Amino acid sequence: MNRIKLSPLATTQLEAAKSADPNQSIFSPAELASAFRRTAEGEFSLFVPMHYESSYAYPLIVWLHSDDADCNQLQKLMPQISVRNHVAIAPQSGFSLASPIAWPNCEESVEAAYESVMATVDEAKIRFNINPGRVILAGAGTGGTMAFRIAFERPDVFGGVISIDGPMETEHVPLRDWERCRELPVLLSSFRESDSYTQEDLCHHLRLLHIAGFTTTVRQYPGEPKLTNTVLGDIDRWIMEQISSSIL
Repeated sequence: MNRIKLSPLATTQLEAAKSADPNQSIFSPAELASAFRRTAEGEFSLFVPMHYESSYAYPLIVWLHSDDADCNQLQKLMPQISVRNHVAIAPQSGFSLASPIAWPNCEESVEAAYESVMATVDEAKIRFNINPGRVILAGAGTGGTMAFRIAFERPDVFGGVISIDGPMETEHVPLRDWERCRELPVLLSSFRESDSYTQEDLCHHLRLLHIAGFTTTVRQYPGEPKLTNTVLGDIDRWIMEQISSSIL
């Protein structure tokens, strides 16, 4: 029996991107509004754990896909994370068809991404028994960077944030509200041969998180960025550790 359920994705194409700079708004207000409407209206991929028990309040993983993928990436990743422990849902970036950057790092796209994330969280809560204190926001590449931005601005919504090869951007002062968001557990995964997240940047970000008082777990892997079984298995182990520590 196939217990992995996929919500089909209907996509529409935006105009060609005008810039590849992730720190600039590459979309007009009309394009941003269009992206917002599509993502808010329910383009997502959903993963249901094997032997789902409606009496158990599951952790929810909200996955922000990498630049070279779409929301269906979730279906490939979750069997390597865990087929039993989590419900998972992934919003589709409204920008990925028009740009090589799935989650542009500008204020307009952050707001649109936040609305997409919350729409999928609400969808999961309607369909399944979700523990509201165990909503984990995770992503890879620019999806990881966007996960940081959203989680640090709305820490009361999430039970943790995970970034895989996604630098914590510092231009928009993500830790300006550090007293409110420093209780948010962080899993930061990096790769020694990453071109997009250098060792120097990683050390700088760790210093910032340490000074701000965050509880941060770092996983560094050899080679180039790749979502291997080891990397994804560490996501499950970290989430379950957070759950266990909150019970004790």
